[in-house]
Parts: sequence; C-alpha cells; structure tokens
Amino acid sequence: MGPNPGSVQLRSATSRREGRHWVVAAVGMPALLALGVLTVRLSRRNEACVDRYGPTSTRRVGGVPGPCAEVAEWTSLLVLVCAAAVVASVVVGVVLGLVDGRRRRRFAYGRWVCVVVVGLTAPWALIAYAPAYGLGRLLPAHRPRARRLPPAEMALQQGWAAAIHLYQRLLRGEPPPTVVAPGFIGPGIVHWTLRSADGWHSTTTRPWSTSLTVRTRS
Repeated sequence: MGPNPGSVQLRSATSRREGRHWVVAAVGMPALLALGVLTVRLSRRNEACVDRYGPTSTRRVGGVPGPCAEVAEWTSLLVLVCAAAVVASVVVGVVLGLVDGRRRRRFAYGRWVCVVVVGLTAPWALIAYAPAYGLGRLLPAHRPRARRLPPAEMALQQGWAAAIHLYQRLLRGEPPPTVVAPGFIGPGIVHWTLRSADGWHSTTTRPWSTSLTVRTRS
C-alpha cells in the first residue's frame, strides 16, 4: 500500500528541521563569547579608570557623570547580559539533554560540527547537556500520546488507503472487493468510476451483504 504523498512530504520536512536548534547554538554561542570578551575588556578599562581617578569617579554627582561613570554603567550592563545568557544556556542544555535522552534521539541529533563549535565557545552548555542526556537515556523512554485525528483527516487517510488497495487489486486483474457501506439503510446501487494507468476499467458489478452493488463503468 502506498503512502499518502502529503504525509511523506510532512515527514521529510520534519526530519530536515530536526536539530536546527544546534545550528542556532553554533551561531549564537560564538557571539556570546565575543560579548564576553568585550565585557572583560570594558571591565579592565573601568578598573584602570578607577585606579586613576578614584572610586568616586564612577558616580553621578548632581546629574554630572564622573569620568568613569559611562564605562562602569556599560560594564555592569554587559555583565548582567552575559550572566543571564550563561544561566539560560545551562538551563536549556539540561532540559534538552533530558528530553533528547528520554526520546532516544541521537546525541545532539548527530550534528557533530555544531557540537564542536558549542564545546569550544560555550563549554558550560555542552557540559550541562551531556550528563542530562545520559540521565535521560537511563530514564524510561518517553511514549507520546496517540494523536487523535480530526474526522475529516481520518476519513481522508482511510479513503486513501482504500483507494490504493483497490487500485492494486484491479492491476492484478482481481474483481473489486466488497464495499462496506453502513450508511445505507436498504439495498441500492453505487456507481463508482475508477481510473487506471492504462485507461478506464470495464463495467463491473460487485454485491455486498445487504444486496448493495458497486459498479464501475468505462
């Protein structure tokens, strides 16, 4: 039985998207490292300024900033940003490690280049991810809940499966199968037109349990 083309395209697109957050991390962590280097340089500059002008040079007196006030403010801001980013990356690494381990996914989705980049630029994130991934592998595997399809989608999938099954039978030269049509109260006739790769099929009549027949015509 052939698969639904829409489902195949959906699965292939989903598989291509898997692990993209590692690509984002491989791009974002070097930027965070550069921000950390800038913070260190500003901090050293601030220390040199304080040593030259004194501790009060970082304050604002009467709305007038001291000679080191601007550098001190920027340094404090960048320190807070870097600290928040480091904590966030550690938390995200732990959560992703547990989730990937329980779902039995490959380590970092097999994106080894991204793993090397993250390990060199943000080792704390990788150190948080790796043990959490191992712990997740030790925990019971995650079993996702069966998604309940909407009635329209369910009918579409069942119709597709039935069409493929009927098409294969007709290609083998077999008669059409019995059609279960519980929606009909009494006997009747169903006019069914099917198209094959080699043209239209001949007219065929097939009875079902309540004397209902299925007819294909050329």
